[in-house]
Amino acid sequence: MHELDETCLDTPAALLLDGANGACGEARLGAGTGHVAHVALVLVVAIGIAAWLVTRRVSSAARRAGVVAIALIGAMPGAYALLALRGDRPTSVRDTARASTALHDRMRAFALRHGCAHVEDDACDECLPAVRLALAGLRCDAPATIVLRAGALDARCEEQGDRLVCGPSR
Repeated sequence: MHELDETCLDTPAALLLDGANGACGEARLGAGTGHVAHVALVLVVAIGIAAWLVTRRVSSAARRAGVVAIALIGAMPGAYALLALRGDRPTSVRDTARASTALHDRMRAFALRHGCAHVEDDACDECLPAVRLALAGLRCDAPATIVLRAGALDARCEEQGDRLVCGPSR
């Protein structure tokens, strides 16, 4: 399977940070050089079909079919990225939603048991939308502590007294 640049939307973290319409950042040096042959082949086929349509006497039905073929060829890379590479692809969208919801539910239940909570270590940027929702409307004098380590979205949370530690162990 192809791998996207780390700034692309191929992980749940990238989707939660940038949103579904976010764009990829700058390509790494040398990224995409393996795709030059693929792009060139698609371009040659599309130009070939277009040239055939222009230089031959073909029926309007054949022209329509040719235009559709060119459109399909042009749409293939985007469709492949959408259906196979992105973090919100159909095969992984449920896992992404489940991870975010599970983290939210765990933080909300912890905060409600303790009256409220605050986030001490927010190394998990992709967790912030879930944190804001989980802690919304809760205020108290002695809040419990939630520690969010990097990667907390994909890891379990462990309750340690009045602290909830989410993320991989250090």
